[in-house]
Amino acid sequence: MVSLSLTVTACDDGDKDSDPIEEADTDTDTDADTDADADCASLDVDACAANSNCLVIEGRPLSTNPTTSEPCVDFDIPLVPFGCMDTKGGCGDAETIAGAAVDECDHWFSSTCIPNGWSACDFGSYGECP
Repeated sequence: MVSLSLTVTACDDGDKDSDPIEEADTDTDTDADTDADADCASLDVDACAANSNCLVIEGRPLSTNPTTSEPCVDFDIPLVPFGCMDTKGGCGDAETIAGAAVDECDHWFSSTCIPNGWSACDFGSYGECP
């Protein structure tokens, strides 16, 4: 039979106040802390862009191919900011068609990240606009 023992040692940081874990804020800057923990998904696009912990979600509205009348993506249309996400969130590489409502499949995103409250669509085929 083997006997094991466990010894737990606490480190003394020299702080003698009653709450050794909580330290006083010694930050002397006067600017707003834009990196504070915030729910990125709830921020507007401007606040999102100003917060280094957040990433603006951009996409393009779908267009219609004039020849086939099928939906298409016009890459000449600039990306439009639609939402915000945490930079720690991971996005898949798959292009995604989504809309602000379940029956609106009208925007293209370059990844699987879409704005909060939007729905990804099970979309058939689409191509690049001519």
